[in-house]
Amino acid sequence: MVSRYAIVEEPEALEMDDDVYRADLTIEDLSGSTRSLEPILPGPIGLRTIFYDPSWSPKQRNCCLGIAIVVTCCCIAVLIALFVGLGQVISYINRSDRLKASGLYMIPDLDLHDIAVLVYNPAEKFKPAYRAYADEIDQYLAAYRNQSEKWSTTTTDCVENSAVGKNKVCNFDLNWLGPNCTSETDYGYATGSPCVLFTLRSVGRWTPVISEEFLKTLKLVDAHHSNRLFDQNHIPLSCSIAQMGDGDSPPVDEQIFRYFPDSGFNKSFILNHSSLPPLMFVQIIEPHRFAELHVMCQIMTVNIDELEGIHTIEFEYNNPRPESSNEKSTFP
Repeated sequence: MVSRYAIVEEPEALEMDDDVYRADLTIEDLSGSTRSLEPILPGPIGLRTIFYDPSWSPKQRNCCLGIAIVVTCCCIAVLIALFVGLGQVISYINRSDRLKASGLYMIPDLDLHDIAVLVYNPAEKFKPAYRAYADEIDQYLAAYRNQSEKWSTTTTDCVENSAVGKNKVCNFDLNWLGPNCTSETDYGYATGSPCVLFTLRSVGRWTPVISEEFLKTLKLVDAHHSNRLFDQNHIPLSCSIAQMGDGDSPPVDEQIFRYFPDSGFNKSFILNHSSLPPLMFVQIIEPHRFAELHVMCQIMTVNIDELEGIHTIEFEYNNPRPESSNEKSTFP
């Protein structure tokens, strides 16, 4: 077999004799080069070098100094804006949290549920779903009773002209909430006309103004309020609905809501800064006749805009098994 390699007798023939590599050259041989290893500007480069370079004219130095001042001011302004913006965001969040904790509040609180919609149908198969709403109302009223019993020795029957401005514990009789919304009927959910509980809490120094003329206007504007027992000692709560999606809309002249107490929130609780807030039930009459509804409830006074808190609550109702709206109502 022939070998692929051979011994070279004259290795000198393989030496490189060009400018790419020359082993015999040293640094001294290149001393004639024009390149220098010394730095262009000796020593560290600082602001003094930049601003007071002798080769610069005063005009150039002033221009550079002016640019530096402008850039610095811009950076400071941006930082100030960022801190101010952050402060405003924090203030907005704190104010939003404070507003959410004051004014009108609804139980069940749909925002605490997996689906922020009132999903309801009275059929037995949907009972586990609506029991969650009834249980939430039950727990709130149980805590309310416990607090009322705890302060039973200090509770008083508050009236409008009783020591306004004093912190009291006004006595709220739960019988005022009427016979339709009770735990025996799962607060109406078992009978087809569910109830939602409203409370008016932590309104601060707001003093509701309710005039006789204002109450007359409410009845004229909404025919559904024509038979309600409004008076100047109660803050009216008004609810309305709008049809969503396809399907029949509720008749204009049909009463969809019932209120307990009918007149609204007891105004004396607000005037006396009661530690226990006033309560109201709103009963929705057979909403399962419709597929979807948009419900809006709001308290109404002459000076409602002065209330630093929630005065309107809106929520959606969804029927998991829509039925014909032509079925006759069985509500008593």
